[in-house]
Amino acid sequence: MVKRHAFLYIAILLFLLAAPLPAETMMQGGHGHMHGSAGGQSAEQQEQGEAVQQTGHRHGEYYHSHEGGELPHSHYEKGSVSQGPQTEAVPSDEPMEQAGQGSSSERGTSETAVKPAESTSTKTEKEAGVDKSQKVVERMASQSVLEWRDDMILHLVPAPAEALSQRDRGKDMAPFVEHSFYMDETPVTNHQYVEFLNKVLDKIEVYGGVVRNDGNIWLLLGEVKDGYEPIVYLDGRFQVNGVHHAACAVLRVTAYGAEAYAQLYGKRLPTETEWLYAVAVGEAESEELPIPSPVVLYAPDKDGIRGLNSNIGEWAVRVEESSSGGNGQVEFVVLRGPVHPLQQTKGSDPGIRRYPWEGFAEVGFRTVLDVSDAVKQ
Repeated sequence: MVKRHAFLYIAILLFLLAAPLPAETMMQGGHGHMHGSAGGQSAEQQEQGEAVQQTGHRHGEYYHSHEGGELPHSHYEKGSVSQGPQTEAVPSDEPMEQAGQGSSSERGTSETAVKPAESTSTKTEKEAGVDKSQKVVERMASQSVLEWRDDMILHLVPAPAEALSQRDRGKDMAPFVEHSFYMDETPVTNHQYVEFLNKVLDKIEVYGGVVRNDGNIWLLLGEVKDGYEPIVYLDGRFQVNGVHHAACAVLRVTAYGAEAYAQLYGKRLPTETEWLYAVAVGEAESEELPIPSPVVLYAPDKDGIRGLNSNIGEWAVRVEESSSGGNGQVEFVVLRGPVHPLQQTKGSDPGIRRYPWEGFAEVGFRTVLDVSDAVKQ
């Protein structure tokens, strides 16, 4: 009996389990099952999405990745996305940039922005260089005294404030130049010329009391006058014969020798017009001292130049005008005092033409320097 009842209970239980459920119950169960499946799938996608956000995220207008999903830096550091509102950017198909590098468009924009600045800066620097050079020239032109490499003091001879035509001069042959220039304070001395000769020993030869370079005579050695032999050549070097003669003007030097000295020190011989102009504007008085005499004993003129209009003659260059209007033949002349430039009549040449290989017992030289050349050197 018990067995029959047990069997019956089992049969009823099996029947109940095998019977179909009501529609409402099925919908509730099915809905719950669908929710369960959808919930599991959403969580998985969410995890993947978080992984994507960790491994690839937006910095400005580019994307970059971090290995392992770790962020090694803050998003608010310099160069990262700002804290303000951002416009959503659409990723392109181009490869993602490496961390810390901008996109090609960003780099191109940056370079484009920089190039005009560099160009402007370069132009500004060039203009500044020109302005600086002009200011240097102006400053040099206002500097009245220079100390040069040959231990010579030079004084500025200023150009006239206004140009005077030949007609305005009338019968007076007033010398005229259009530029300022520097002129040696004194004639070149024995000491200075000896220093020059010893600098170029390998280029000159001395024979029979004559100093030559490539066949051109530079200086005649020996006595200038009785008892006065200022420069001697001993043991392969030149020397001043007596310290008391060191400061006297070098004499018996040729135009070739004077020009070579000037070129070595970046200067030149004055033109005849410049020499006369310097006498005129400096109002140099005619002065005569015995030979030999130290050059500093000559009185300075208004520009500080000494012995310009004295009994010591000086080499200068005469430039003849050509028929075409340009510079023609160049000649060497000797100028000496007394000279009164404002009283020279037309056609009068105060300079005496001489050959450049000649040397005279009462002729020396001094040099000049253009203001522009002083700036370059």
